[in-house]
Amino acid sequence: MTSQVTIPTLAIALALNVGGALSYLVSPFEGAIVLISDLADVPPTTVAIKNNGWFGLWFLLLSTVGIYFFTN
Repeated sequence: MTSQVTIPTLAIALALNVGGALSYLVSPFEGAIVLISDLADVPPTTVAIKNNGWFGLWFLLLSTVGIYFFTN
């Protein structure tokens, strides 16, 4: 590819993987989230956003730092 972007392709690939994992983690339509919410008798949005939200935020921050140091 002839591009002027200086971002390593490995960093782009890792960022896409982290984004996919985060969307799986906080989606109220994911199968495991729906199952857990049914077993706990709470709405899926409560499980996805309230319970997994802080973990997802820390995962995003630490993954961003990890990608930066891993690719530089």
